[in-house]
Amino acid sequence: MTPTRKLVAALTLVSVLLFSTMVPGGPIETRNFANIGEASVILFNIFLTTLGIGSLALVYFVLKGSRWVAHATAIAGLGFAVVYALDLLSIFPVSLDPMPSLLQRREIIGMIISLALIGASLALAREHSSGNDPITMMGAKPTFLIAGGVAILIGAGIVIFASYHAMHR
Repeated sequence: MTPTRKLVAALTLVSVLLFSTMVPGGPIETRNFANIGEASVILFNIFLTTLGIGSLALVYFVLKGSRWVAHATAIAGLGFAVVYALDLLSIFPVSLDPMPSLLQRREIIGMIISLALIGASLALAREHSSGNDPITMMGAKPTFLIAGGVAILIGAGIVIFASYHAMHR
């Protein structure tokens, strides 16, 4: 495994772990989003959950050595960066409560890590520029598929929990 591949795997995992600590309604994200429409909050939380769980799955494919994953992790890094930028610039979601300082610091760190992930992913893509592997689940073990199903169920629980707490503070 190349050093770049290891770096992409590590940055993706760190991004997921950092991102998951900032779940709306959790201990760090304590703002009230009752001023935003319920559908908007639920859709945003679905996006956040999909980004987090999808990125966790990408770690597996990075470690497996899939060539296509370099582009996917760059897109995930961009997704993290956009979420952080929208919140740090008070574009969306906008709460009536101020952003807690711990959340702001973590989002700044997350932004830096996501930009590093994009750069490392693009470097990995350049290393494998001759590869045109399709995005498939071929070769995935049944254990991974079961874990993916469990992750989707957990993600649905996270969306319900986060949406309820964000709307009812």
